[in-house]
Amino acid sequence: MESARYMANVITAGNLLFGSMSIFLSLMGSYVPAAWIIFFAIVFDIADGKIARLTEGSSQFGIQFDSLADLISFVVAPAVLIFTVNRDPFFLWRLLVCLVAIFCGAFRLARFNTEAEDKIAVFFNGLPTPAFGAALTSFVLIWHRYHLHIQPRIISVITAILAMMMVSRIKYPTLKNISLLQGKYLLVLLASLILLLIFPEITVVLFTFSYVFLVPIFMKGVAK
Repeated sequence: MESARYMANVITAGNLLFGSMSIFLSLMGSYVPAAWIIFFAIVFDIADGKIARLTEGSSQFGIQFDSLADLISFVVAPAVLIFTVNRDPFFLWRLLVCLVAIFCGAFRLARFNTEAEDKIAVFFNGLPTPAFGAALTSFVLIWHRYHLHIQPRIISVITAILAMMMVSRIKYPTLKNISLLQGKYLLVLLASLILLLIFPEITVVLFTFSYVFLVPIFMKGVAK
C-alpha cells in the first residue's frame, strides 16, 4: 500500500519534470518539442492517478503534490508556450490572457481539492487542466506542422475561452472507470495509436477538441 503511494508520488514528480522542461524549451524557442513533452506529462498524470486509486485514496501530500504538478505542466507550461509562440503585437493583451489562464487553472485545481472531486466517479466540474493543456499544445502542433496563417488575436481569444471553461461548471466525464485494455476500448486504443503514428498532429487535435467541445454536449443529458 505504502509502496504504491510512493510510486504514485514518483510518477507525479515525472509529470512535474516534463512540465518544467516544456517551459524551458518554450523559452528557448523549441516550440514543437515543448508542446509534445506536455503530452508525456499527461501520460504520467494518468498513470499516477491509476496507481493512487489502487491504494483506495491518495494521501494529503499526494493530492497537493499532484495539483502543484498539474498547475505547472498543464497550465503554466501551456500558457508560457502560447505566450512565446503567439506574436500578437499587443504585448499587454497576450500577457493578460496568459496570466488569466494561469489564475483560472489555479482556481480550478483549488476548487477540485476543496470539493473532493476525486471522489466523484462520473463527472468533473469545469474543463480539467490536462484537457486545457492538451488543447493549447495540440493547437500549436497543428499550427506549426501545416504553417497555418492565423491571426494572433484569434489565438488569444481561444486561450481565453479555454481558460474560462476551466472555472465553469460544465460537466466533463472523468473516464476514470474506463479500462482501455478491455473489449471495445482496446480497439479504440489501438486505432488511436495507429492514427498517432500516421497523422500525429491531426489526431491529437481531433481527440482533444472533441473532448473539450463535443463531449459536454453529448453528455449533457446524462449529467442531469
